[in-house]
Amino acid sequence: MEMKIVLKDDASPLLLAMIDRFPNVTRGAVKSTGYWMMRQIQAGIASGAPGGEKYAQLALPNKFRQILEQVLGNKGKVRYKLMGKLGQAVKYKAVGSGKNTSVVVGWTSKSAVDLGEKLQDGFTRPVTPALRKAWDAAYQKSGMATRLPASKLTITTPGRPTIAPMKKATESKVMGVFEAKFKEYLFNVAPKTTSSGKLKQYPVLKEF
Repeated sequence: MEMKIVLKDDASPLLLAMIDRFPNVTRGAVKSTGYWMMRQIQAGIASGAPGGEKYAQLALPNKFRQILEQVLGNKGKVRYKLMGKLGQAVKYKAVGSGKNTSVVVGWTSKSAVDLGEKLQDGFTRPVTPALRKAWDAAYQKSGMATRLPASKLTITTPGRPTIAPMKKATESKVMGVFEAKFKEYLFNVAPKTTSSGKLKQYPVLKEF
């Protein structure tokens, strides 16, 4: 799913003229729009319903999952979040310069790319003898009614679409955000920045 914001495509003739006349203002406004998009996606992931499409819930109770992870040799967590920490790996980066600036939003690491795409698509894993043994041990330790049936040969994790619904929910708002940010920069009304006074940028390994 590609998410590259090229704002000149939908700009009015007047705004196009302003974009050409004030390239530095354009770049600042594009970067601010990329920051807004990044925050929208992060908030969508945190809400559990990006773009209004609710994620499928975790199939296992937190307590059982924690014990299962410990039996498998991992640390185990008290609480497991949908999509884990993937929201933190969503960043933005401005590309080009001046009036030709565009912005991409995407994952910042290979592990985030791999995990993000895997969780969005969903996946199925086989129930190996080792997993069945660990599951039975966790069942005994937890005392919970989650015994794995002998007939169950695979475990399916449902897909949790994120980027597609967020793009659908935000694409009609992007131009308005850009225009507002452009005016803020043009009339020297300081937009939201970091403590250093500049919007921080991030390396983006793969755009949406």
